[in-house]
Amino acid sequence: MDDEETTRRRRRWLLLFIVLLILLLLCLGGALYYIFNRDNGTTTTTPPTTASTSTTTQQQPPPPPPTSSSPPPPTSTAPPPPANITVPDVTNKTGDAAETTLKGAGFSKITFVADDGSAVQQLSQWKVTKQTPAAGSSVAPSTEIILTVHSIGSGKG
Repeated sequence: MDDEETTRRRRRWLLLFIVLLILLLLCLGGALYYIFNRDNGTTTTTPPTTASTSTTTQQQPPPPPPTSSSPPPPTSTAPPPPANITVPDVTNKTGDAAETTLKGAGFSKITFVADDGSAVQQLSQWKVTKQTPAAGSSVAPSTEIILTVHSIGSGKG
């Protein structure tokens, strides 16, 4: 009986091995089918065919011959990133002269901060004492330029 039981066990293991091997091959085949038969986002539809009962048939004209020119290359819809701009030195200039210089260089975010905490209203009455980012740095045009100013006259507000 011992030999017969050993033979049965071997047959069971062999059967289990064969079933697992078949499952593995099916999974591998499915994966390969998925990888190599994807449509890459392009779908084609075929119009349904209908049987015609009339005896006269209409012939469709042949399709036009392909043109020799290739289609134009696709264009990018996203604008290119803006080039960096070198920050000009505006220290020791009046506020309005500094603003004009920075806007002329291409900057649009310019903030004036008074060194004594007072409100900055008339730019011609203030002199730039410090600028951030520093003069000569290369930054994007959307970078905020912060100018620290000191009052040079009686026009604080």
